[in-house]
Amino acid sequence: MVKNINGDIYSDLITSSRSELYGTNGSRELSSVRYIVIHGTASTNINNVFTSWSVADNNYATGRQASANYVVNDSQIVGCVGENASAWHCGGTGAITNQNSIGIEHVNSYIGNLNDASTYLFSEATINNGARLTAEICKRLGIVPSASTIVPHKAVYATACPQSLDMNDYIKRVQNYYNGNSNSSSTSTASKIIEKIGGKTNMILFQEGSKVFLWVGNQYTHIGDISELDSIKTMMAKAGYDTWIHTDAKQIKYIKKLATEAK
Repeated sequence: MVKNINGDIYSDLITSSRSELYGTNGSRELSSVRYIVIHGTASTNINNVFTSWSVADNNYATGRQASANYVVNDSQIVGCVGENASAWHCGGTGAITNQNSIGIEHVNSYIGNLNDASTYLFSEATINNGARLTAEICKRLGIVPSASTIVPHKAVYATACPQSLDMNDYIKRVQNYYNGNSNSSSTSTASKIIEKIGGKTNMILFQEGSKVFLWVGNQYTHIGDISELDSIKTMMAKAGYDTWIHTDAKQIKYIKKLATEAK
């Protein structure tokens, strides 16, 4: 199913559309779409993405040409350029181009070092939102989800995008959704934090309700649910970190005074 908003065609999974903000690279037939290109926004704030790509802030005739068909975060799937138009998102000149692909941007949950793409992380919710959207598009447009049809931006163009996003894990999630299995969670986000930031700073686990958080530096982020705790602890232990999890309400309140949540 799709949503037609003023002639722009989007997945019916979108929570909103902001097509007025973005320039396009021309109209196309949906039958021409054969690939999905996965991106990371290099920002933890979805509104920054809207601002940086807006037509008002970019002269598309002479300036930066940048847009995407969709942007996702923990709670939103935003349609930006209709699927019946090509977005300026991948810059490919080979087999995969703007004209035959859909670009999906994923908002980062945490950025550790601006100069180290491996510390640009993504939350479980954002990854699952993106995978669910990708699966819906694949099924609707007759694209079989695989590493050949769902590719990272860096496979098309010289870039680090989508930073730390694990494409093997992402494609497995897409395939799960595509095959009707909504249980697509994994501990990949926790793994990325432990593997990429491990050894650089202190990390502390704490739990609120069924959610598990990791406090790193002056920020904390949701990395999984209580059902994943054993796997998270195993990865932390292998990296040489304390696996004690703080559950005391007073301790957690104190942590939240010292740090801000990465969104």
